[in-house]
Amino acid sequence: MTNADRLRRDARPRRPSTDVVLSLLGLAACSLLTAWQRGRERSPLGRYETRRQAGVSARIGGLLTTADLRIVFQPIIATETGRLVGAEALSRFEAIHPADLPEPPDAVFADAAIVGLGVELELLAVRCALLAAEALPQDLYVSLNVSPAALLSPGLTDCLLRSTLPLNRVVLEITEHVSVTDYDVLAARAHEVRALGVRLAVDDAGAGFASFRHILRLAPEYIKLDRTLIEDISVDPARRALAAAVVLFAFEMGSEVVAEGVETLAELRTAQTLGIDAVQGFLLGLPTDDWATWAEWHSNGPLYRLRAMPASA
Repeated sequence: MTNADRLRRDARPRRPSTDVVLSLLGLAACSLLTAWQRGRERSPLGRYETRRQAGVSARIGGLLTTADLRIVFQPIIATETGRLVGAEALSRFEAIHPADLPEPPDAVFADAAIVGLGVELELLAVRCALLAAEALPQDLYVSLNVSPAALLSPGLTDCLLRSTLPLNRVVLEITEHVSVTDYDVLAARAHEVRALGVRLAVDDAGAGFASFRHILRLAPEYIKLDRTLIEDISVDPARRALAAAVVLFAFEMGSEVVAEGVETLAELRTAQTLGIDAVQGFLLGLPTDDWATWAEWHSNGPLYRLRAMPASA
């Protein structure tokens, strides 16, 4: 091969290696993604979403700093005796602007989850509820709502151990709003908190399939029937059949059944007929932090004023 042939060969363009091609494609994709994100942020909708998330982060951050929430309790009543046996702690938030209505608690917790502060806000609610529950009668248990993520948080153990409330009075209600990816981890964590004396409840049973998975894997001490199952249960055979099946299942597991959202005397009497252990709802008492009301409920039992009411009430 002559020198001229070698020069012509070396002058030909060489095919890049596979690694080089992939690197170039990766750089191009990153550049396109960055350009898209910048364009989105510059769009009116993108700017609005960015400002909204910044506002939500600031709002939730302020709540975490000032602990600006109020705890109310709703009574839980034994159907057999009509006596107060427990109370569910519920969070209440003030309106952002004085002229507005108070923010719905579910919306506040959902916003906190969107900006990555959901567990922190739940733990704040747990701390405030444990403190407020010290004023309740000492023979009542106290239910606290926690998501699976909050149950797994080491911060929850810290909240429980720092409380002066006896932990055998504490019931953790596991919600089903977020799917569980590893039940073995969650079950192991449930075993740890039970070792502290805490009991477990599965919330919203009947509202979705996830709640029944919780029941099967966690074997809770309490199963709480969702309001959607209790509504019109006195006239709906399908709802009665499902509630009766849960009661039988709970009996086999050694769990108690609590019906949520009882709003009519007919619903209450159906719950009693089905063997549901306890009830709560507007018929029996609104969530309140009025301790005079609590003293009356504890002394008389919330069912005392319902005994003479007609079933259609």
